[in-house]
Amino acid sequence: MAAALSKILAGGPAGAAATPAPLFALLYAAAILLHIVWPPVFQPTPAFPAPPPWLLTGVVLAAVAVIHRPAAVGRLLWLATIQLLDVAYYLPGVPNHWLLTGLLSLAILGAAGVVALRAGPAGLQLGELYQTLTPPVRLSAAIFYFFTFFHKLNTDFLNPDVSCAVRFFEQTLAPFAPVGLAALPGLGAAVIGATLAVELFVAVGLAVPRWRQGACLLGAGFHLLLALDAPHIFYNFSAVMFVFLWVCLPASRAAWIARQPGGRVGRFHFLGGYALLVGLVGWFPTKAGLVQAFGFSGLWFAFALTLLSHAGLLGRYNVVRLARAARRSSPRPTPRAPLAASPGRRYAGVLLLLPALVLLNGLSPYLGLKTRTAWQMYSNLNLAAHYSNHVIVPYSLDVGGFLADSVHIVVTSDPVLGAQQGRPGGRLSWFELRRYVAQHPDVWLAYTRPGHPPTAFGPAEQDPALKAPGLGVLGKLLIFRPLGAANAGVCDW
Repeated sequence: MAAALSKILAGGPAGAAATPAPLFALLYAAAILLHIVWPPVFQPTPAFPAPPPWLLTGVVLAAVAVIHRPAAVGRLLWLATIQLLDVAYYLPGVPNHWLLTGLLSLAILGAAGVVALRAGPAGLQLGELYQTLTPPVRLSAAIFYFFTFFHKLNTDFLNPDVSCAVRFFEQTLAPFAPVGLAALPGLGAAVIGATLAVELFVAVGLAVPRWRQGACLLGAGFHLLLALDAPHIFYNFSAVMFVFLWVCLPASRAAWIARQPGGRVGRFHFLGGYALLVGLVGWFPTKAGLVQAFGFSGLWFAFALTLLSHAGLLGRYNVVRLARAARRSSPRPTPRAPLAASPGRRYAGVLLLLPALVLLNGLSPYLGLKTRTAWQMYSNLNLAAHYSNHVIVPYSLDVGGFLADSVHIVVTSDPVLGAQQGRPGGRLSWFELRRYVAQHPDVWLAYTRPGHPPTAFGPAEQDPALKAPGLGVLGKLLIFRPLGAANAGVCDW
């Protein structure tokens, strides 16, 4: 057993370097490193406190180890485990892209278990793990993009005056185009339409083998554009989606890229640039925000463009050539025969849990189970038990009654709750208030709740209703945005 474990930790076979699997591990580790320099580390906020040192250290060391040797399957499994621990620590207040990464980590560990069950620990190789993982990840990516499209079918996103697509595009172009898009006839509507069209095509294209290469190409370009909004740190989301798009890329194209002389994609340059930027933050802490927004953003752009260059997407006529190749291609590029012979094929059905969780999370706003981190980021979606701004769904089913039971914060000492109080007609789910107060017992507040007498201004820890028995596991799974029509115009994660 010890000998088998040592083989796992030592990495995959020599032939693994010729497969798409090491580049998948490399992209996965780079995305994780780019996430942890997000506000929880350099700019802690009440919503995102700094992680404990042991957890941060573990994530960094595991990610660096994978980038140093991406073909080592054991290193990938360690990274997936520590990333899952990080997600569990922050639940339920984890950003959408980090929750999606956590589900991918869970799938990586599940795929490893599936292969090991059939072939034994000694047969756990990175190439087999990757092949076993590919089908559920592709399906999950298609479901994810569908919900990013479907959530945006609401009256506020379609309104250029308040649409988050227009607002973020204006902010991205602000240094070059001080005139707002809303002031230019038809341009705001074009941005909204293009966003919806791209996300819908990527969702459908990933599900159709003939269109898959074109969908990956379009998705990569789309996420490069999103990452231009450096102040909002969108590059971390784009980096995660590059991982999913890589898995969705037709196997023949991915294998060709992996065989190119530049297949390492400058991984040691990436680590060197990353270390330099972390050092700059330590030397100039007052400039941490600028380094975070533009330094790490530039590092990711260089990394992503290098990968696209090796993929043959940036040369002369390559985009046209690949588009023609996609039209001529058939479902055959997917290596169906090797996958059917995969040692983990017998148990691979359990990996359908990944797309099932992605689907359930996307449905959560309509079921009333959660209205944040449900793939609805910056979509202007606003659902409650008795109203909705969605053009198809008239209201949330609110199966747990979490949205119907709400409170209005009259006055509070807490800035986060105070921000909700200041929104016209703003209310907060009673569940969300209890969850928040459990983490911030020193908050003072007064609130009104239908069917209950108004409370006097005082410490939350002395309120008998708020001190009721804990929320249990639901407190780590469910999270809700503020309620009220005014919240539709707030571009929030």
